[in-house]
Amino acid sequence: MKAIILAPNKILDGQHLKFKDDLKSFYNLDHEIKIKRIHSLDLVGRFRDISHHLNRFQFIFNLIDTFYYAFQLSRTLNRIRPGIIYLRDINLVAWMKLFLRSDLKKNIAVELHYISNETLRRKRQVRILSKVNSIITITGQMKKQLQDEGLDKKILVEHDAVNIGKHKIGLTKEECRNKLGLDPKKLIIGYTGKFVTNGAEKGLYDVIRASKNLLVNFNIQFVFVGGPLSIVDSYLKLMDELEIDRNAFTFIDSQPVEMVPLYNKAFDILLMPLPHHPHFSSNMSPMKLFEYSVSGNPILGTMLPGIMEVLEDGKNSLLAVPGDWQNIEEKLFQLCESKEQRNSLGEEALKISEHYNWDARSRRILDYIQDSKTI
Repeated sequence: MKAIILAPNKILDGQHLKFKDDLKSFYNLDHEIKIKRIHSLDLVGRFRDISHHLNRFQFIFNLIDTFYYAFQLSRTLNRIRPGIIYLRDINLVAWMKLFLRSDLKKNIAVELHYISNETLRRKRQVRILSKVNSIITITGQMKKQLQDEGLDKKILVEHDAVNIGKHKIGLTKEECRNKLGLDPKKLIIGYTGKFVTNGAEKGLYDVIRASKNLLVNFNIQFVFVGGPLSIVDSYLKLMDELEIDRNAFTFIDSQPVEMVPLYNKAFDILLMPLPHHPHFSSNMSPMKLFEYSVSGNPILGTMLPGIMEVLEDGKNSLLAVPGDWQNIEEKLFQLCESKEQRNSLGEEALKISEHYNWDARSRRILDYIQDSKTI
């Protein structure tokens, strides 16, 4: 099967600028694959520097951008006539239906990463999806939401996954710590990933609250990697209020993707303390979960519906009540106290990647799409 990535020629800025001429690295691809640029207006990108003056036009810019790109993308697709058109932007799907050849419309497959919390927008999403043959959601909760809205279609649930080849490294924990300059004698409790997503903090406040008693009983270093560092002052303020030693915490900004496996392997306990939030509960299949699993280290997560579709408390992880720092403290205490439990949970977590890897995920999705097209 031959694949082509059709990508808009958007204006990149900040950390994405380095990928301007290297979309293969931007998409983190291992395989050689043809990438074709599709012309887009990208009004949002063109006016980024003065966007604070144009906030009231943001919706119009987005609408024009999507409409124009859907037209240009459809023109290309009508010419190359692919057997599968795999999309992740549901708004793009709605416009493309106007421009695509009728025989290509049945070839659309949509991978959904977001379901609106607003009733009218959610109903619009369902109307669009009702005309699509193949629908993939990244959590079972998303599938249930669509079915509750009356979407009567076979929906495949496929969580995110991990590139085992890039995350399974041939270094010991000690070697990783040496490379990263981390204390070999400390019990390191670590987190990798953004500290904030969609404006919501990822639960590190709860970890800080939980740390006070742990630091009294164990020789611990907390290491949080990923940024943004702009939020760290609020973490330090909380430590001061609780009289927690600042030196017990290390905050590191965003790192190159190839450094993430080193950190995950170097830590003793991996944190995913997500609090209650609509996005975290239903629309999120954290990639860090699957990246964590390859390290063979134990995972401390929270009992959110999407997380519990993959992790099982006491079997391949320990799960705490979201937002309950005392329960987080209790679970971390268990892990700090028992190296045997850490090793056991880490071994079970390692098995997660056998199912949740990109190659296996792709095969399941392709099989599902082929089955959907024959119904």
